[in-house]
Amino acid sequence: MAMRKKSIQFWVFWVVFQAVLFVVGWLKQERDFGLRILDRLQYSVFASRGAGLCLAVTSALLLVPMCRNTMKFLRDTPLGRVIPFDESIFFHKVCAWTILLFSLVHGNAHYVNFFNVETILPALGLRSYQIHYTMWGGATGHVMVMLMFFMYTAAAIKMRNQSFETFWYVHHLAIIWYGCLLFHGYGCFVKTVDGHCRPYYSWAYCLFVCVVYLGERLFREIRGRRQTTVANAVLHPGNALEIQWDKPS
Repeated sequence: MAMRKKSIQFWVFWVVFQAVLFVVGWLKQERDFGLRILDRLQYSVFASRGAGLCLAVTSALLLVPMCRNTMKFLRDTPLGRVIPFDESIFFHKVCAWTILLFSLVHGNAHYVNFFNVETILPALGLRSYQIHYTMWGGATGHVMVMLMFFMYTAAAIKMRNQSFETFWYVHHLAIIWYGCLLFHGYGCFVKTVDGHCRPYYSWAYCLFVCVVYLGERLFREIRGRRQTTVANAVLHPGNALEIQWDKPS
């Protein structure tokens, strides 16, 4: 019962959290007078910006479950009562499926945006294919979607059971995925009428978490190189061999 209560608390928190991010992103675009030209695209640009903020924050959170020492610290904070830090793989999957959901919203809204740029905002002098394939946002976005297809496919249960090595190596495409995310807003498509950029600074969120993750991986490598000795070996009935290791923590 306690576990179910905690699960309900988490899902309520997560849905509300994502809804708040979406609304904030939507309103930030809609109510910014400097973006009044882009706002002529109306709901598609509002939805793309709302989903974009959800993606920026959730993409940063995606790596947190992989930071074991950070998770150990967060477990003892008040957030540990709501977010299941003990179930790191579950939380990682929740972030991944949330990213997939808002990627569909964000991507499809942008397809509408790029089509409408030619018809509603011809004064910008942009063609949809230019935005899709020659600008940083469109080019990196398409690469990220392609990488997600491979990573999500390799992460399927049947694939993991048949070839865990495939899942393991394909999942490291996330390095390229995060690289694309860091440069996704480069070139600044969302500008005010006087040319000032209105980014969400998603690169800053993700760069911080990536640095923490790389620090943890480096720490694990250093710790893994400590001398390990076999303390004892016990042969159990049925020829089951138990090996006890002695290694500094």
